[in-house]
Amino acid sequence: MACSRRPLIAALAAVLAFAMQPGVAGHAGLDDSPNPSCPIARGVPSTLNQVIAFSGSLSCFRPGGQSGAFFGKDVAPATIQTRVPSPELGDPCRDTYHYRVAFTNDTTGDRAGARFAFAGGATSGVFGLGSPYFTENDAAMMGTHDGYVTDVRLGTYEPSNAADPNSPLQCQLNPTFHFFCPGTNTLDQFCFTWVGDPISPTSSPPQAWAPFFGQAFGNLSGQSGVIHSAPASTAVVNTPTCFWIDGMGIPVEQDLTLTLAGAPDATGRQVFYVFLARIRFLGVDWNFDDWDGNNQQVPPANECLGHPQLTAHQYRQISDGRHGADNTYHVTATERYSVTVDAFWVDSSGTHGPIPVDPGVQAPQISPNVLPQPVGQIEGIPIGSP
Repeated sequence: MACSRRPLIAALAAVLAFAMQPGVAGHAGLDDSPNPSCPIARGVPSTLNQVIAFSGSLSCFRPGGQSGAFFGKDVAPATIQTRVPSPELGDPCRDTYHYRVAFTNDTTGDRAGARFAFAGGATSGVFGLGSPYFTENDAAMMGTHDGYVTDVRLGTYEPSNAADPNSPLQCQLNPTFHFFCPGTNTLDQFCFTWVGDPISPTSSPPQAWAPFFGQAFGNLSGQSGVIHSAPASTAVVNTPTCFWIDGMGIPVEQDLTLTLAGAPDATGRQVFYVFLARIRFLGVDWNFDDWDGNNQQVPPANECLGHPQLTAHQYRQISDGRHGADNTYHVTATERYSVTVDAFWVDSSGTHGPIPVDPGVQAPQISPNVLPQPVGQIEGIPIGSP
């Protein structure tokens, strides 16, 4: 199959233009456009940059950082002091603190979590799954959203001079901090406030996948098999000689997968791209090396039936003198294959795939051994003396 010479990233952009528009800020989740052929798995890929055999099922991954890396930008508002212009004794006041959240993930998801400060910045920590401050829903959101958390100090207006009840009123804050959820306006409730941060192939384009598949296809030569013939020693002119190939690695189809991380965007997130390559066997081109270039195939003898990729050829001349002192026909075979590649990924707008993309490399054509085939003729055997 001929390959396109245009740059691979540009090819992906052209093929997937409809899917590369930035998602809408605040998109609630990623599972609302399910992709049953590549369901979303927990965590981040454990195998990157390796072409491996397809196991029968795919796993796609939400955007995120690679194992151990924190990602997410600062979207926390500045501290807000809530004051009353003309307060009366006992009127409430408060300071509201917002803190940046940075997220992390790993290959299993068990250490996925969020890092943030609280208590006015006096303390901080990384809170993972299983803690009351980070849930599976939070882990699902962090791939396409930034977040911040909030706490408050509460107070009331009291005389600025405790000994003088007529002194000017001022806000006196209690030293205790309370978690606060702005979305529900609920005190003593912890929550993340999410801010959508679209990510797509535009902001996190994939690296070129062609070199990975090219190397894998190059390794297929070791699976080409071995040519055999019958008669195995010397064939006879004007009689079909059988040829077949034993040990072919891809007699029908071989499927390979590759997972690549896109370039980190401004938040440190990456899109994880999953590619499924299907290599399908198309047939064998035989070259029987006949003197006159005749490559005609004829029906094999019944004794040859049952061998893989079986064919036969009938030589009309003996092989003496062919290739000099070698005196054999050099029989070769070229196994032809087609390659298709589908891409899958998850971004702010949901799951995508299968999307056909240009493999970027030519479909493999591999050849087994050259078989030296001698061909003679039946000679008359004397049965008596003259």
